[in-house]
Amino acid sequence: MMNVYPVCMEEYIDQLDIRILEELATNSKRSYHKLASNLHVSPTTILKRIKALESAGYIKSYSIITDHKMLGYDITAIIEISADGSSILKVEEYLSKQKSTCAVYDTTGICDSIVIAKFKSIEELDRFVKTLNNIEGVNKTNTHIALNVVKEDFRIL
Repeated sequence: MMNVYPVCMEEYIDQLDIRILEELATNSKRSYHKLASNLHVSPTTILKRIKALESAGYIKSYSIITDHKMLGYDITAIIEISADGSSILKVEEYLSKQKSTCAVYDTTGICDSIVIAKFKSIEELDRFVKTLNNIEGVNKTNTHIALNVVKEDFRIL
């Protein structure tokens, strides 16, 4: 039986759509003709499927994957944040707009939020954490520095 995934109440995506998403996750610069050739369908089918996936929200945008170390961002920090209940969303919104921030997670457990961020220097990280600790409602932070990045890829397809 073929797996299908809901696009909306009336629409579903099928294995071809999943294969298209996998191909785009690997190389989104590939032409529709090349993609069609790889998947053994017509370029028109690829175009229609991609437009449907975009309008349904499965494809949010197209981007590149940069090598952060080559750009000078040698420090990866994982920051746990405990905040007053009424302040959590405000703090997370602030963090989501910071250049150094890669990810912000609203979490369960000991802390309320977890932030993954990249920095060029310890001084830059220090300023970031001190600014964070001065935000009204932030009670405590706990910062971890990654010694090595073993895997860093948010693509799941």
